[in-house]
Amino acid sequence: MSELPHGATDSSVAGSGGALASSADWQAEAARKRGQARPVKIIRPPAFSVGALFRGVQTLAQYSDLLWILSLFRLKVRYKQSALGWIWAALQPLALMAIYTIVFTRVTTVATGGIPYPLFVLCALLPWLFFSGSISNAVHGLVLYPNLLTKMYFPREIIPLSYVAASLATFSSAA
Repeated sequence: MSELPHGATDSSVAGSGGALASSADWQAEAARKRGQARPVKIIRPPAFSVGALFRGVQTLAQYSDLLWILSLFRLKVRYKQSALGWIWAALQPLALMAIYTIVFTRVTTVATGGIPYPLFVLCALLPWLFFSGSISNAVHGLVLYPNLLTKMYFPREIIPLSYVAASLATFSSAA
């Protein structure tokens, strides 16, 4: 048996025409026949520096239109099939505030420093709903679109940032 690139043997060769099983093997075999070596790219972990951070922000700024479009898409999808639409963004924290107010004023008393308890609860709920919704949706978005992440080039940070921007718009409308 003759030795092929990457340790493959003749048994990995397709039956008809002698074509190699994968495109990468075929390209490697063609380059070997021409006497050319395949270019080698070594990928190392990035080193933290202010320059690298600045270049990353510049790259994100170049893709700001993609961030805008994906954020609008997230908002449209979120409220498209809702009967209440954007009202739901304000109704959800208000409903939670009412539930917490009813439950916790009956169970225990909390010192609020003279602030009405419903306002006290709402001031804590709004940032929490923004934070928890942003993080859970951003992680879910990375898992939900693997084809988008692997088949196109763009900064990968755009996907979670689009979820955060959509949550920020929801937070702004509720506040």
